[in-house]
Amino acid sequence: MSNIGASRLDVVPIHASPEANAALGNAARASLDEEIGELRSDLASRFPERREVIEGALAAVLAREHALFIGPPDP
Repeated sequence: MSNIGASRLDVVPIHASPEANAALGNAARASLDEEIGELRSDLASRFPERREVIEGALAAVLAREHALFIGPPDP
């Protein structure tokens, strides 16, 4: 994350290794991609001004990491 305290959130895409993709399987991966897409769409429709925050939070959850949001919430 850059610009700590600024109203900007950098999101870094996370890609699974070829071994992880093979273990998960195409059908399970497609289902998971669909569910994540639905969650992303639902959150974006409820909070359209928070797209970057939603993407960052989803990346943290999928990576099983913590997310720290600094600063006041934007209206």
